[in-house]
Amino acid sequence: MEPSLITGQARRWAAEPFEPVTFEVGRNDIVRYAFAIGADDGVHTDVEAARAAGYRDLLAPPYFPYVIRMHAAHLGGRDRLEPDGSATEDVPPLDVRRAMAGETEIELGVPVFAGDTITLHKEIVDIYEKVGRSGPMAFVKTQFTFWNQHDEMVMRERFTRIYR
Repeated sequence: MEPSLITGQARRWAAEPFEPVTFEVGRNDIVRYAFAIGADDGVHTDVEAARAAGYRDLLAPPYFPYVIRMHAAHLGGRDRLEPDGSATEDVPPLDVRRAMAGETEIELGVPVFAGDTITLHKEIVDIYEKVGRSGPMAFVKTQFTFWNQHDEMVMRERFTRIYR
């Protein structure tokens, strides 16, 4: 039988709570994201067009919370980053050499607007092991939930990372 990749230390790491991260959504954040993904509807880039369409301010394109998640992970110095750019606190203490993305599930909630305050809550919801053709693999399932200042869910993402 192969030795387990998931040690007691890794299970304790998975049980530790993560501090919520708050992000103030600015108009420039929305405009840059809209340009980056090719969302050329004026409701994302022109305040007057957004208001004419019935919105209170610029409307963030779908999946904008990824900007928040990626920004939150890299707010620290280089000493908090792994060689691949991953935030040190996001990497479980496993004796592994490779990591790859697994399954991602997305649930969308209310829209995001310029001026919103979004709080990201992160938690490890599962950590388990399987043996594949190449040997043992550890699966770490993380849930990211984004809430606005009105306690409305903006987006929930469940992301699995596979380590071997």
